[in-house]
Amino acid sequence: MAARLATPPGPPQPAEPVDPHATWPGIVTGDTLLTRVTSALTGWCGELPPHQLLAAADHTYQQRLAGRFRTGRCFLAGDAAHLHGALGMQNLADGLRDADNLAWRLALAWHLPPTGGPADSALLDGYENERRGAVGARLRAVDQTMPLLRPLRGWAETRRSLISGSFRKHAPLLADGQLGTGRFGGAPAYPATPSGVAVRVPEQRGSGRGGTSLTEQLPATAPGVLVPDLPVVTADGAADTLRARLGTVFLLVLVAPGTTVWSAEHWLGAGLMPRLAELADALPVPTEVLVTDTYPGAVPHTVLLVRPDGHLLGTTPGLHPEQLHTLTAPLTAAPGLEQAG
Repeated sequence: MAARLATPPGPPQPAEPVDPHATWPGIVTGDTLLTRVTSALTGWCGELPPHQLLAAADHTYQQRLAGRFRTGRCFLAGDAAHLHGALGMQNLADGLRDADNLAWRLALAWHLPPTGGPADSALLDGYENERRGAVGARLRAVDQTMPLLRPLRGWAETRRSLISGSFRKHAPLLADGQLGTGRFGGAPAYPATPSGVAVRVPEQRGSGRGGTSLTEQLPATAPGVLVPDLPVVTADGAADTLRARLGTVFLLVLVAPGTTVWSAEHWLGAGLMPRLAELADALPVPTEVLVTDTYPGAVPHTVLLVRPDGHLLGTTPGLHPEQLHTLTAPLTAAPGLEQAG
């Protein structure tokens, strides 16, 4: 529906009453919704302005979460694993996050030899641990917030305003799912499992139930966060962006101020770069070396190790091969798919 309106201050006054039997939490039909819209437009403008209804549909509100995302060699992702309700409008985004999280695990499990024993399934089990936890936290947030966003009248609205704040106070939450921010739409972080495998790590402030949190709640250098998109330079001197290099290999990113000022030919073979390239070849996972001029919260010469799905595995202050090998150690127990489950 398209219309250019000059909205006067204060709430709109409907030109005619709407059906009181179709108010929330009852079912709002398309006809009732259209009546409400035209009444509001007429109340704002004095008369019904020219407008066009482009589409209308009835939507049944439901939220669902599969009990398991993995059984042996079978994995669930996207709508097969979870359905979001009216506020958690991140079905597509969370489905893509499922695919990103699972793809690199399958690739690593296929290429690394099995070791035998219970540790073999840890990498693939990590998919369910991370993604089911993140989606479950989002669905809980919707369940907890719905009572705050239901339009109420009379004493019920007064009581809610006194206890938890008015509807107007919480109304901005309605945009989170569309904007990709906050509890309804923000990118998840996995501070409890930055390597993708369940191991004990120091708990980060802001980490949520089940080891999941939101990237926006944690520093950009915290293990498990989704890295921001930044300009980078590849090992052959080509300019690119950090997000564009994701999806196939792990990324070893050196923070080196001045790399965008000086020509790459002057520094690619100097300083830490030769040793960094040797270290990337020595790590037990396929790794590409990148250089960036700056990274939020990181001092010069910080080295960041990024998973193929864009989540930060960890950082080291300078080049410390033993620390980087420790970060990747949980991944070396990945199973071959013929041994999985």
